[in-house]
Amino acid sequence: IMLDPAWQWCTRVNPKDRLRGKCNYCKQIISGRISRFKHHIAGRHSDVAECNGSQENPLPACVKHQCQELLDAVKASRIEKEMKDAEEGYGDPHEEEESEGEDVQLEEEDVGVSLGTTKGKGIMRGGGSSATATRKKK
Repeated sequence: IMLDPAWQWCTRVNPKDRLRGKCNYCKQIISGRISRFKHHIAGRHSDVAECNGSQENPLPACVKHQCQELLDAVKASRIEKEMKDAEEGYGDPHEEEESEGEDVQLEEEDVGVSLGTTKGKGIMRGGGSSATATRKKK
């Protein structure tokens, strides 16, 4: 199993809590998934404070660059998937089921209600709610 390289740049605050990590450079605790931590290291997201390292352990430029590349790869992958989905189209799912020029003949029994029959009459007579029926009883 290949672990995300970002795990080498942080330490879990609690071994059982995957969503809280402490930055190995600035010692700030970041809540959220590993992608949020990558944004912290890369300094790319307004929702996460940028890592500036510390005097004892400054943030190496290569680490920041690697995080930026990881985030760029994820973004490129997402864009590629969206473009592929757009090429395939999001048409009407029922479109393929119908064939052009095919007429369907319905019998009166299939339709249920048509002119000249009493089938279905009186179904909505009460206004469609039980409140109407209750008022009539009083």
